[in-house]
Amino acid sequence: MSIELNSSVKPFKYIIHMADIHIGSAGKNESRYVEYRTIFARAKAMTDIYSPNETLVAILGDVFHNNNRYSGEDIALFKYLLHLFKDYEIL
Repeated sequence: MSIELNSSVKPFKYIIHMADIHIGSAGKNESRYVEYRTIFARAKAMTDIYSPNETLVAILGDVFHNNNRYSGEDIALFKYLLHLFKDYEIL
């Protein structure tokens, strides 16, 4: 069996892989908002050495801790993460 790849897809030199972030994993009366923002900013700072034109950011696994319950804060954190990597291709 032969698989032909789409030639219009650009190759990436680097892949930044993040997985199982579990946003919203704090207890009901706890918030990890500042902690998550700090960690996301550190992750972005670590990737600044890679050109966005050559790099794919893969955010995989469990992004949210609960698959059917999110808060506005959880959504805001995920939007913040996406914003940090806005210049990169994101999978």
